[in-house]
Amino acid sequence: ARTRLGAKVAVLFQNDDYGKDLLLGLKRGLARSKAKVIAAEPYEVTAPDVGSQIAKLKGSGADVLALFATPKFAIQGFVFANKLGWKPKLTINNAVSSASNIMIIASEGGQNKLVNGSISIVFVKDPTDPQWAKDPAMKLYRSIMKKHAAGANVNDVYHVYGMAVAWTAIEALKKAGKNLTRAGLVKAVSSMNLPKNPFLLPGIAVKTGAGDHFPLEQMVLQRWDKGSWHSFGGLWAQQAS
Repeated sequence: ARTRLGAKVAVLFQNDDYGKDLLLGLKRGLARSKAKVIAAEPYEVTAPDVGSQIAKLKGSGADVLALFATPKFAIQGFVFANKLGWKPKLTINNAVSSASNIMIIASEGGQNKLVNGSISIVFVKDPTDPQWAKDPAMKLYRSIMKKHAAGANVNDVYHVYGMAVAWTAIEALKKAGKNLTRAGLVKAVSSMNLPKNPFLLPGIAVKTGAGDHFPLEQMVLQRWDKGSWHSFGGLWAQQAS
């Protein structure tokens, strides 16, 4: 909305609550801007490919393509758009961008130039990012992996995500108290304010409250460039509607 005034956005989305929620969120986010969603094509998780959907989205005349998909179909989205000679600006959901190997596969050995410049979000520390090489939390992460998951890929960001979730779960159990009950745990996780999860990016808090059960509402933008993600723009937070 800010950098591509009047952008025409096409969306490939998974035809379930996951994809529909992302599409609805995008439309709400753009509602007060001149950028508009002009086409949206669903796909089924059982579909062999999304070639026809990408062709229809290209035909809409959109200059931005949002891939709200799981890795397999997101990769196909990049590949089919490239084969059709379509050159939209790409934005992808975190489920795809969180694993760098997915982007490398989508680049087709560096031949698919559409991948370069893609935009996504990040909220956990990337184990492949040099800026965290000496970070205490990442040193702890690697030591835990070495002791309890020998042979696992320590560069897989999903392991970091798992530790971030585990850290939060432990804090919730502490808050629930020694006499643990389901009601007590539900109450604990419904009123959390945890600003120092060591596996999340600095400044991001796990926070819930009355009527707000979504724990993460902050993130950092990132851009894929020359084989890796690079964050930019500082910390973003959800704005009140």
